[in-house]
Amino acid sequence: MSAGEVRWRERSPAAGVFAEFVSPAEPSLAETHPAAVRWRNLRLDPDLVGVCPAEARPTRIEIHGEAGTSWRLPVADPLPAPLAWHPVRPLVAGLALNGRRAYPWVANHELRTFRAFDHVRAALSCVENSSPLAWFSDLLTLLTPGRTSPPEEPAHGRPIAVEASGPGFVDFQPGIGELAAIASVRVTTLNIDTAVLTPLTGPLLLNRFTPLQDCLYIEYADATSASEELSWREATVWPDAPGTLRPAQLRQRPEFRAGVQEFLPTGPAEIGTDVFPGQHATVLWLNDVQPGAHFSAPGMTGHKVVNLDLSLRWPSDATAESLRAQITAVVGAALESLDGPVIVAGHSFGATLALYVLARFPEFRAAIAHSGCYNRTLTPAGFQHEKRSYWAAPEVYREFSAIDFADRLDRPVLLVHGTEDANPATPVDQAVQFYRALVAAGGHARLVLLPHEDHTFVRRENREFLAGEHRSWIERWSRC
Repeated sequence: MSAGEVRWRERSPAAGVFAEFVSPAEPSLAETHPAAVRWRNLRLDPDLVGVCPAEARPTRIEIHGEAGTSWRLPVADPLPAPLAWHPVRPLVAGLALNGRRAYPWVANHELRTFRAFDHVRAALSCVENSSPLAWFSDLLTLLTPGRTSPPEEPAHGRPIAVEASGPGFVDFQPGIGELAAIASVRVTTLNIDTAVLTPLTGPLLLNRFTPLQDCLYIEYADATSASEELSWREATVWPDAPGTLRPAQLRQRPEFRAGVQEFLPTGPAEIGTDVFPGQHATVLWLNDVQPGAHFSAPGMTGHKVVNLDLSLRWPSDATAESLRAQITAVVGAALESLDGPVIVAGHSFGATLALYVLARFPEFRAAIAHSGCYNRTLTPAGFQHEKRSYWAAPEVYREFSAIDFADRLDRPVLLVHGTEDANPATPVDQAVQFYRALVAAGGHARLVLLPHEDHTFVRRENREFLAGEHRSWIERWSRC
């Protein structure tokens, strides 16, 4: 899997003016912050005070004008965050890194002037893909950290007491207060002429914000709420009354529009159905998708990959027998059309399906399972398409718990998991414990844990390493 480049454009309100970004196709492990923390399914960077960027950092940003002119911005280490284009003036703003902290910059793309406000510490939102910058008249509105220092913790920790009444499923999740301690921000204006900062709000958890004619519209969560779930409120902030949130009395919700992104082709890309001379094995990649949807398997250099989309009919009264009949019929028909050795594989629930059919079809030489849940008793309130609880449909839960049929997996299994998988159903312990179960049952397994990876794998070094693992595994067991 070669890294390659990705190019995309963000267009300004002015006709013919756009910014072109160039970045590696995959982020590097070097871009991960070792102090990043988890809050439920979010990965937060304490130095950026918000969600860790998922995309690779751009290596350069160019501004292209109407007459075909281009100007490479003199910005070092830009963040992959949306730009803020001034609605009238030829100004554009973005964020860059100084060490591990973000700061804003502003460029005039007509005069080709650039100013870095590296004395200003900027923040990101606690919501993924939320725009961190906007223009309010000639003031740049940005987010700044809500806390100047982390809250002090008692030397011996805090007592914990919980109480609940059933029926219901108890899910131990960190509270909103813990998120606020990491990711609370202030909405702040920056005068780009005087470099003066003016906070407009106190610390809050921000979803998004946008300028209106005379005020700023914001959506925020109350960090002091007794609820354990994020609930967004609406308010307006007026520059003549900083620190005061007023109820948002709007006839129409404002439209949120960051820079419009247009991805550009960068040459031929690796696809999953490449077949290289001398390689004879096929990977049958199982996808659990709804009708009309499609998920492509990761490229496995040197081998043919056949995507098999299973649109399972899973009614509220589904039985283990009815589901088994659907899966085995579709997979059996697919096997009849394939020649040579076949390895079965899948991701997430597809990983469960791969092991499910490995136990039932002797034609498969081995299996590859990514980011799976292998013990469904640990998700007793439902899974995938199953809405009933474990106690209402225990036979269905057992049917799709690979640990229940680990003794029938008599061919090798490659288990791959990210060490920071935040999916509540697929923590990394699922893979570790299932690996132990497979070996205890007499099976053969290989466990690969990828550092700094979530439920899907995006880091360049990890993907290159995994490509080698796939290639070696397929060759090793398809030759037997």
